[in-house]
Amino acid sequence: MNLKITSHHVEITPAMRSHLEDKLARVLSHFDQVQTVSAILAINNEKEKDLRNHAEITIHLKGKDIFAEAHHADMYHAMELLRIKSSMSAFGIFREAMLKISSDKKAEFIEQTKTLKSNKIAMLAKAREYFIVSIELDEPWLEKIAYIEKEFEKAQYITGVTTHLGFNMKSGYEDATILRDVVSFLTGLGTSTMILKDVNGELHKDIPLADVTQISQEIAGNYLQLWNKRELLKEQVRSTINKEDLVNIVW
Repeated sequence: MNLKITSHHVEITPAMRSHLEDKLARVLSHFDQVQTVSAILAINNEKEKDLRNHAEITIHLKGKDIFAEAHHADMYHAMELLRIKSSMSAFGIFREAMLKISSDKKAEFIEQTKTLKSNKIAMLAKAREYFIVSIELDEPWLEKIAYIEKEFEKAQYITGVTTHLGFNMKSGYEDATILRDVVSFLTGLGTSTMILKDVNGELHKDIPLADVTQISQEIAGNYLQLWNKRELLKEQVRSTINKEDLVNIVW
């Protein structure tokens, strides 16, 4: 592998180079026309301790680049995250290619694909199977997607978000929007407080509107985090080849 590694404030040992090459080998095996591969490993002492080790990779293909970066307290863990992210980007290339063609052209596309090695046609078929919405996933993958959606809903409406006042509120997107609109309406009426109902149905009276505004922001922020987590997990499900590995994807 023609891998160029640049380092900042960290010494690249033979073990580190070998580890990174091993992690990237599987990603690079998907493509014939890899032009250059460059990586940066660095330690940024200005970042939080848990994110201090930085790793990034740029894979130059013919007509397409793959870029990924990761941060972690441990450099080897950062390189593992880098492999996962670059693998997801590689599958994303397959997905984009498949989305550009109509369903009746999919078989023809597989036959005509010359950018993949001949023994990677099965990989392309897997990418089609797991990424294209119009094609049903097998039952184990569907069950895992359903599990993620269920946990997403539970996190919003059963667990909710712990507010700065100490009680939990539902954290759906509509809940945040409604609260914000109610605050605006009550402010116009000259009202300074309101009643809130938490996820357990308990009423909290005389909550100042300033606190309610902050709670609406907390709800919106929590919803965004949950949404990003849901999408990341679903992406992991769709990029998992072996159904036995699905058990490792948990909320």
